[in-house]
Amino acid sequence: MRTRTRHAAAAAGFAVLVAGCGTVSGSDATASPTTVTSAFVGPWGEPDPPAPSLTIEGDGTFSGNDGCNSLTGRGSVVDRAFVFGEMASTRKACVDVDAWLAQAHHATVDGDTLTVLSADETVLGALERP
Repeated sequence: MRTRTRHAAAAAGFAVLVAGCGTVSGSDATASPTTVTSAFVGPWGEPDPPAPSLTIEGDGTFSGNDGCNSLTGRGSVVDRAFVFGEMASTRKACVDVDAWLAQAHHATVDGDTLTVLSADETVLGALERP
């Protein structure tokens, strides 16, 4: 019983620590581990900040950088769009950086261009395959 209590306390402490390091945002859709269509999988954008970049894995996990802050999460493909699930992000103060990628709701692919949109279908930006 004592070990279980320690594990619970450690997990709660970790959750508080992670919560203090960033924010969580994302769509209303609950992303579950699914296979992501190959059109979305791979690196997008330039890998060196201040340029935004994103990598989407086949299991729906994603990670990237908005030009200043790192972000990570899991999404899923719905109706030929990659829908970003909850997203965790660092919260550094960044001067002259447009952090549009952290506002992503979903993305579409056309050839080698990933277009990132908000929930109201506003185009936030686009990333090219390197």
